[in-house]
Parts: sequence; structure tokens; C-alpha cells
Amino acid sequence: MKRSIRTATMIFVPLTMLSCHGDSGLVSFVPEFVNDVSTNANIVFSRFVTGGLFDIFVVAESGVGLVNLTNHPASEGNPRWSPDGNLIAFQSTRTGATNIFTMTPTGGDVRNVTQMDRPVGDFDWSPDSKKIVFQGETVFGVDIYTVDLTTLAKANLTKGEGINLYPRYSPDGKMIAFVSQREGKYGLFLMTADGSNVLCLADITGFDATFTLQWSPDSKKLLYNFDTNGFRDIFTVSIDRRDAQNLTNHPADDVGGDWSPDGRYIVFQSNRSGTDAIYRMDADGKNVQKISSGLNDTYAQYSPSGTSVLFLTARRGAYEIWVVSPGGFDERLVTPTQISDRTPRWKPKRSGL
Repeated sequence: MKRSIRTATMIFVPLTMLSCHGDSGLVSFVPEFVNDVSTNANIVFSRFVTGGLFDIFVVAESGVGLVNLTNHPASEGNPRWSPDGNLIAFQSTRTGATNIFTMTPTGGDVRNVTQMDRPVGDFDWSPDSKKIVFQGETVFGVDIYTVDLTTLAKANLTKGEGINLYPRYSPDGKMIAFVSQREGKYGLFLMTADGSNVLCLADITGFDATFTLQWSPDSKKLLYNFDTNGFRDIFTVSIDRRDAQNLTNHPADDVGGDWSPDGRYIVFQSNRSGTDAIYRMDADGKNVQKISSGLNDTYAQYSPSGTSVLFLTARRGAYEIWVVSPGGFDERLVTPTQISDRTPRWKPKRSGL
């Protein structure tokens, strides 16, 4: 069974732009060196650099304005814009154990906000940009914490109950979804943002490293990946547990998944045509449409405006960032570097872009 990539990478190189239609016809080539962060930079990502490490970069969707924000002798990845667009959080080993750091979109004011002695894993921003929720290793397991970015005060929300992973704030900020191993099984759980009222939504024992957990824009459903009969599918479940669906239910690996800003569509990755490509379907799983050319395409995400879908692909040898129209096949290469890019994310719309 074919597995998909879920990591991160970076470097500072001459920038080019390719425009493609259909498979990948070369239309334009515009080399450009950029030394300052563009105000139009709306994609943050990590890139493989010299020494086997990663740095954090930003670039505009048009392909211009590529800048290395970190350029540090440590491995740094998994960057995420704050919802207000004023900060970028990322994981770094610059103080030893992996912690979460924040910086401005120009790479300034870097600070360690988690300050943990043991490694910190996946994380998410609160919708008001005032807190970060994260998974942190303990002596006995992994707990879910929040950190207040004003005081740097931390709160342990799970308090040693199980192995807890993938915390995700609901868009309304009232709840946190997460994965937890309890009583020998992994489940998809929900709790209020202060750690109370814990509820198990679904049994996901057997989930793998390609797991995705995404809230619907209205905070009423969760999208996740699960293995059924040897193939991975995309599921949704409502927070009241009354509406659980296997949206893909196909003899292929369907993974990832991201909602359109209006909640009407979902983009995802599938190898149902023989190679990994990006597909779009209605939020109820109907009207599945292939929208990318398809050769090691992964990590699909809707832009905040809903007019573009970002994805990673290794069709030219190394993973690079591309964008495509949600209608399909109007593709454009954003980072033509052949160096290996990872974990790209859009700048939120509310920040003015």
C-alpha cells in the first residue's frame, strides 16, 4: 500500500515561475533574487537546506518574494501563521529538545514559547491568536497543553490521561479535538477549550502517520482519515456523534483532506487513478473530480479565498509547491527549486491578504 509524505523542508535560491496547463507545459521563466520579505508573501513553508536540516521560508502565491526567515544551524519546520497573520509559529531544535517558537512574518522577535525539557510535537493556534495548543512529551506519556502567549503560562489539559496527540482548536475557539489512546484503543476525542467535558467521537484504532484532523468552518464536524479493509478513507463525524460518514469508501488510498472556506467542498489526495493526485468532492462525498495532473501530488489545502488549492508534488524530482484552480488542471509551479519543500500553509484571509 502506497504511503504519502507528511514532513517539512527549505533554502534561498534564484526564484523562477512556471505556468502550466494540463500535464506541465512550460510557459514562462522569471528568475529573481529577493532579499526582503514581500508584503504579499502569503505562503509559509519549510525547506531542506545544507547539512540535512530545515529552515522556514515565505513566498507569494505568484512565486515572487522568496525569503529564508530563520537561516539557523538547527532544524526548524511545521510553520503555521497565527489567525491574525501577525506571527508565525514553528518547531525548532535550537535549544535542544524540540519546542515551539514564534516570530514575526519578517523573521524577527524569535522566542521559545513552550520552553519544555522534553520534545514538543504537533500544535495549533487558538482562533484569537492568543494561545497555542500543543502535544508535549512527559515522563509517562504525551499530554495536551495550552500556552498563553502573553504570560507564557502553560496549562496541562489532559493531565496524564492516555497518550494524546494532534490537538486542533475549533474555528469558534470553544473546543479542542484530539486523538487519545485510552484503555488500549485510539479514539477521536473532543473537549472544551479548558480541558473539561471530554467526549469520545469515534474509535480510530489502527490510524497511521498520514492521519489528518480538520474542523469544518462552522465548527460542527471533524474530518479525519482511517484505514478500512486495507485502504485509507476520509471520514467526517458531527460533534454530537449523530452523523458519521465514510465520504470516499473506495478501493484506493484516500488521505489528507481540507474544507473549502464555505464548507461546501473538500480537497484530498488519492491514488485511485494509479498515482497520487489531488481530487475535489462535495462535502457529502459526491461529485468526485480529479483536479491535478497527478504524479506524487499531496498535502492539498484550499486558499482562504477559496480560489486556489495549494499542494506539494515531486513530479519534477523533489517536492515543490504548486497551486491549482479548484475547477481543475490550471496548475502553476510556485517554488521551482528541486530542493524539497514541506508543510506549506496559507496566510489567513483575515490578515488582509
